[in-house]
Amino acid sequence: MRLTNNYAVAHEFFYQTDNANYTFGTNCTFNIDKFYSYGTCIGEITEDIYGQRVLLISDNNFSNTTSKHLSALVSANPYYKRYYFHQYIASRGFYTNEIFGIIKNNLQPAKFTLKENREAFIHNFKMLKNMLLIKKFQGYKEEIIQLLKDNVKTYQLITNDIKFKEYKKQELIKQKEKQKKLKEELKTFLNKYTYLNLINFTFSDLYFNDFSLNEYYTQNELKRKLKQYFNPKKDLSFIWVEGEKIKTSQYITVDLKEVTALLKLYLKGKLKLGMKIAYYTILEIKPTYIKVGCHKIPIENINALIDYLGLRQEQEQAA
Repeated sequence: MRLTNNYAVAHEFFYQTDNANYTFGTNCTFNIDKFYSYGTCIGEITEDIYGQRVLLISDNNFSNTTSKHLSALVSANPYYKRYYFHQYIASRGFYTNEIFGIIKNNLQPAKFTLKENREAFIHNFKMLKNMLLIKKFQGYKEEIIQLLKDNVKTYQLITNDIKFKEYKKQELIKQKEKQKKLKEELKTFLNKYTYLNLINFTFSDLYFNDFSLNEYYTQNELKRKLKQYFNPKKDLSFIWVEGEKIKTSQYITVDLKEVTALLKLYLKGKLKLGMKIAYYTILEIKPTYIKVGCHKIPIENINALIDYLGLRQEQEQAA
């Protein structure tokens, strides 16, 4: 029997008979209990610890085509309970050591004040628990149970609203203390240079003086500490002037005249969402930052650039 579309292949995967011979005219195929997208096993019929047949499905989409194959697989599934697990591209089956290794790596400590980190941890913790329900994974039972024990307190913390609220409060206190200590450590340097000079030094290849190799390493360590000071959450981008151009910490260069025109509009309260700088669109205008494309630029940086260009004085004189 020749199967020429995804849904026909998925249907026959579940309803195949022992004496049927199949050929495939599509990029998804199957072989007995394993369903493939190209060369990767994205579905497998196996048994749970109770002897019931279940369907293992790849938690990774890999590509738009594989996403369609996964959709066909789910749609054709008649009644098997589904369990999603991580899968490596080109893996020919759902292998215990591979799945366990990915989950273990994904359960490493993270910044749990970020929602995406919490969601990823919870997803992987639940996946780990589900491994205990699959018969073929029982060879790793002791390791799975131990990893669950190692991470259960974190799971309980980030899934408990009251506990997590207190955790965030304590983390905020720690962060403020850390920034205070860092500011004191950098005080001499912060007082010596202007804000824009510091931004340029911190986020570019600029070094302040000719120096020895030891001084080179010293200034690199200083750059690292300044990055932590200016961008503790690693969510900001920074800009500075180089000649007739504006440089950014994300290695983008735009024309200074374009930026100046928009800064003048900002000072007049006329900067609007949807306006553009080169190819980049203004997406947010907030009291603490302006987001241009993927650049979230702090207002302190914006104001420092305005002062450097003398735009505030220019506006006051014009008034």
